[in-house]
Amino acid sequence: MTDYLGELIKGKRVLILGFGKEGQSTYRQIRKFFPDQDLIIGDKNPELCEIYQELANDSHLILRLGNEYCADALSVGLIIKSPGIPFSELPETIDREIVQSQADIFIRSFRNQIIGITGTKGKSTTSSLIYHILKGVTSNVLLVGNIGLPPFEMLDEINSETIIVNELSSHQLERLRVSPKYAILLNVFREHLDHYDSYEAYQEAKFNIVRYQQPEDYFIYFNENPIINKLINLHSVKSLKFPYSDTKTIGISCYQEEGFIIWQQGKARQAVYELSGKRSLAGVHNVLNLMAAISYCKIAGISDEKIEEGIGSFSALPHRLEYIGKINEIDFYNDSIATIPEAALAAIHAISGVNTIILGGKDRGLDYSDLLNYLSSSTIENLIFMGECGNRMQDEYRNIADKNQKIFLAKDFAEVVRLGITKTATGKVCLLSPAAASYDWFYNFEERGNEFKRLLRAFPEI
Repeated sequence: MTDYLGELIKGKRVLILGFGKEGQSTYRQIRKFFPDQDLIIGDKNPELCEIYQELANDSHLILRLGNEYCADALSVGLIIKSPGIPFSELPETIDREIVQSQADIFIRSFRNQIIGITGTKGKSTTSSLIYHILKGVTSNVLLVGNIGLPPFEMLDEINSETIIVNELSSHQLERLRVSPKYAILLNVFREHLDHYDSYEAYQEAKFNIVRYQQPEDYFIYFNENPIINKLINLHSVKSLKFPYSDTKTIGISCYQEEGFIIWQQGKARQAVYELSGKRSLAGVHNVLNLMAAISYCKIAGISDEKIEEGIGSFSALPHRLEYIGKINEIDFYNDSIATIPEAALAAIHAISGVNTIILGGKDRGLDYSDLLNYLSSSTIENLIFMGECGNRMQDEYRNIADKNQKIFLAKDFAEVVRLGITKTATGKVCLLSPAAASYDWFYNFEERGNEFKRLLRAFPEI
């Protein structure tokens, strides 16, 4: 990778745009191998130099902080942009060809070793599950990407035999000009529309995971997602296709039937995993995640025994249908990761006995009609709304609510939890599955989920 990076930056003024986790690792790797390279760091934080003393001591570095963080965008030869910065922040006349990403540089260097996983929902669970199964087969495997560890941080641990599980967000994918050898596309729903010019632009960013694959590569995808099928029909996919489905249809590689996940190639048909077996991943949506993971494992030649063992010993990730405990004989679940209505619907279907659901957060203009219509005919008795999006959902819901349902609008998160404890029926479930982003009251969905757990655990019976 060092050779490619050296050619990329040679003779150019380089702007590292954004100094979060990825920006920091990009800076440190460039400095490690190219200590005299002239760099510019652009970041909105005006106090960056006080936080990172190494920047103050770098004589080959210019800092552009605060409102001027994009000031050099038109005068450099290369921009390595952090994924969270939308293109709308850059000048309209920018040559987009000079804008690179850490993901693109990394995948160009190691594409044949990478399993790339993306989707609006389920990518962290699927990535972690594949990594966990592989750990039972080899120690030479890494988990990097959107799940929290920038890939540049792991360069010293990669050799020619290392298997790299790489979770990729749409932001990381949008500047991709190369695709990994193994690409998994779980689903595409409306999300991150505040970052993109249109829903179509978001879809196209997701499709970059497969767009540049070659005929000897592998593409695993959920066959029943209409957006994925639309994208496949619009673009020429060169790679070998391995669709999975919740039903058996012609051409499907992996599906469920009579309580088993089936793997089928040609006329050969094999029951790989019995769904009644030990597993922490509840719900129909997680069966689909299992099928995606199993599809990769079968392609990679991993035995059924290792697959079953890995699924059985895997622990579900925090904030994803996470069971918190019991208060006053009420079970509480934290599904703070649910930031779109489809995810909240999946959570409701996954857990039996939901009596109270907590909804709302940052309003990004999503369409909640399907979720609200379902709730109006469900057996859920209590709906607790919060935040600006909760306020809108409440207004829309009052016209269709069942007359026996109780609707609450909480003024803060402490009241959300208090209502959940006092209004949920004994022996039933209170579910936090907000169907909205967290960043009206919280920094991210993890902070929201952790605060939910903290407030609940203040009660003695949990």
